[in-house]
Amino acid sequence: AIDVRPQPLEKARRLVEKTGCGPLVECRLADGLSCVLPGEVDTVILAGISGITACQILEAAPWTKDAGVRIVAVPASKADVLRRWLAQNGYALETELAAVAADRPYAALAARWDGNAFEPSECHCRLGLLARAAGEAAEAYRQKVLRQLERQLAGETAGARYTQEERMALRALCDEVKQLCNR
Repeated sequence: AIDVRPQPLEKARRLVEKTGCGPLVECRLADGLSCVLPGEVDTVILAGISGITACQILEAAPWTKDAGVRIVAVPASKADVLRRWLAQNGYALETELAAVAADRPYAALAARWDGNAFEPSECHCRLGLLARAAGEAAEAYRQKVLRQLERQLAGETAGARYTQEERMALRALCDEVKQLCNR
């Protein structure tokens, strides 16, 4: 368990001890994965941080570009940024699940480096494998993305100024996501 701040790490230490997992979990104070050596772990879990922060952590840990290392991420926000970065850097999404916590839908994704980098579509970035996933949580996630796109299109996002071409692309993406909702 790694945290850059001492207080959350101490809370994790107490939880580890309380649950009897002390012999199994080592708590380390560090920034991102800087304290992890190549080959030391086979699964990296990035949870409760933004997709942007997750990208920065992975970028600083090139040892994760090993097919034996699985990345599990539950971004608190900006999942689209993380999906784009993973695709552009050769990490393949293996699975993606939706979950609802505190009435907010989240994506939990697992990826592994395979070296096949590609430029993802905007729909892939926004929805990933949840574009066609079944279940109430996946539908709630698609609806959340649709609401975000509709707000963008209405110009409700900070500093939203779109060219005609950008507006048309955003409208097309919004229509694509609408078709995926309530299919």
